[in-house]
Amino acid sequence: MLLAGVYTRLSIEDEDDEEQNSIGNQKKIALDYLKNKEDIVLAEYYVDNGYTGMNYNRPDYQRMMDDLRSGKINCVIVKD
Repeated sequence: MLLAGVYTRLSIEDEDDEEQNSIGNQKKIALDYLKNKEDIVLAEYYVDNGYTGMNYNRPDYQRMMDDLRSGKINCVIVKD
């Protein structure tokens, strides 16, 4: 059984392409993916809104990494 974390992020630069990259759309894509995955359980949801991907010092990214290290989650689902 996989314990998944769904991670979403939207930088200020990407806010113009609202429909495709929105936090809500990223979450919907991840949840749609999980619907058919009986061996994956959604354990946590992480969101960093307004942070660039070049900066790893994002609050929920750091929380997600801590949860990976502690075993709270053991896989991460993202929209590429």
